[in-house]
Amino acid sequence: MNSASLKSRAGSDLPWMDMVAGLSLAGLLASSSIAYARLGQLPPQAGLIASALGLLCYGLVGRSRFAVVAPTSSSATVMAAATASMAGGNALLQMGLSTALVVLTGLMFMLAGLLRLGRISDFIARPVLRGFSLGLAWVICIKQVPTLVGYSAQASGALPTAWELVTHVDQWHPWSLMVGLTALGLLCLGGIYQKLPMAFAVIVLGIVANRMLGLNALGVAEVGAIQLTLQRPQLPSLSQAQWQQLAEMAMAVMLMVYGESCTSIRTYSLIKKDPVDANRDLWALGLSNLTSGLFNGLPVGAGFSQTSASVVYGAQGKATTWVALVALLILVGTSLPYLALTPEPVLAAIVIFSMWKSLGWGPLKIYFGLHRSRLSAVAAALGAIFFGVLDGLILGIGMSFIMALLQLGKGAVQELGRLGQDTVWVDRDACPEAQGVPGVMVLRPDEGFTFANAESLCHAIRQRIESAPIPPQVLVLSLERSPDLDGGAVESLRELVQSLQEQEIRLIFVRLSTRVIQVLETVHLFGIPDEHLSELTVHQGVLQAEKSMGSANAGAAA
Repeated sequence: MNSASLKSRAGSDLPWMDMVAGLSLAGLLASSSIAYARLGQLPPQAGLIASALGLLCYGLVGRSRFAVVAPTSSSATVMAAATASMAGGNALLQMGLSTALVVLTGLMFMLAGLLRLGRISDFIARPVLRGFSLGLAWVICIKQVPTLVGYSAQASGALPTAWELVTHVDQWHPWSLMVGLTALGLLCLGGIYQKLPMAFAVIVLGIVANRMLGLNALGVAEVGAIQLTLQRPQLPSLSQAQWQQLAEMAMAVMLMVYGESCTSIRTYSLIKKDPVDANRDLWALGLSNLTSGLFNGLPVGAGFSQTSASVVYGAQGKATTWVALVALLILVGTSLPYLALTPEPVLAAIVIFSMWKSLGWGPLKIYFGLHRSRLSAVAAALGAIFFGVLDGLILGIGMSFIMALLQLGKGAVQELGRLGQDTVWVDRDACPEAQGVPGVMVLRPDEGFTFANAESLCHAIRQRIESAPIPPQVLVLSLERSPDLDGGAVESLRELVQSLQEQEIRLIFVRLSTRVIQVLETVHLFGIPDEHLSELTVHQGVLQAEKSMGSANAGAAA
């Protein structure tokens, strides 16, 4: 079969594949939206509204063809933890706080997009994010067990809830436990056939069982009436102090949502050769959360579970998103009375099953194998379990910043030498056979110069010079790992140049980026000639240093 016929055949198959994927995805989102609304301690309609608006807004603005923007278990749990602590048991106030938190999250996404902070997710170290996700998965599952077994737990934290469940086994509701375990069993069985929307199928079976067996009359709780009404968008009436406190929490929610979204988008961009525009995604996620918040919906993101489910169902492009949106609207418009009959243990089973693969230590094995970042990953996991979701997230983000500062503050500088007669210059500590050039010292910082490490790097450079058996006449400094220089770095370099001039050591900069050259020429580093600020290689810089030493020696002899 030739390439033209292959293209024709693929083109005819794509719409059908997107249609099947969209219909399957709509069933999954209908069930998960209601389940995640429970996690967020909001009415079921909050999840349905958020799913519809997330699909619409990201479909219009977002770049990825495979990302599915909808409520996620992690963002719903964090939102509930943040607002419950402020509401003090007032359900109406908690709903207003949730609305404000989602709106602020959307605005912060848009601000990040305006500032083109596409790499903002890097502020959360990957080990911390993995560890927190593990702890969060355990917290979510533990908090769903009371609903699964039909027990009304009084404890608030994950560990106290687990202890209360263990010590009150005699108060578990047998029918609720039977329904929940049956739903879990069907979900596990359906996992063998991954292209089937088993979550939706289990909800349908739960509704049928409720109608035929009268589960509600037997004491099994059900979702209850779903009042889906779109009210006029408006902000809640909150105090200035409440807005300020929510703004701090919104920053944490934004970082977590974008970290999760960025992971799923990048994963499938590599697998599917799908182009990525991180700054555009910031705008798309911002618009999605802003509109969801204005209509009292949950926070949304490109969660890994729904995005991977879309690909498994056969999605080939954005047509899947539009099919899923239309199907979800039709489903909600025609089936709300039936969805209200969904047994709550079934929703709890769906949430637990969606978290099941995240409960293992597999994602953290790499950090233990490399003997790196183990403490931060484990601390983030235990922080979420022992101190709660919100405090665990803040602890994780704080640890990320500490890790970054510690890494930046090391101030390591390599001294380079030449291998034989080659033009290749390498680290002399790693290759003792590498030789230097008399009168010339070649140094290269391990990290780029920034305000956070400039002082320590300059100190390391001075130490290298002081420890040399014979003080060098010329210092060749390679800044190849510094794409730009901030004000603090420039000021530190200025002091370094001044101290070298006092020691009568000439300085030649090499491997400079165009931007760094412009900066150094602008600030006039104590009269260093422009030819000593260049993009030359290290070897070319050494040749220039030898030439300058020869000229200086000839001048001294004359």
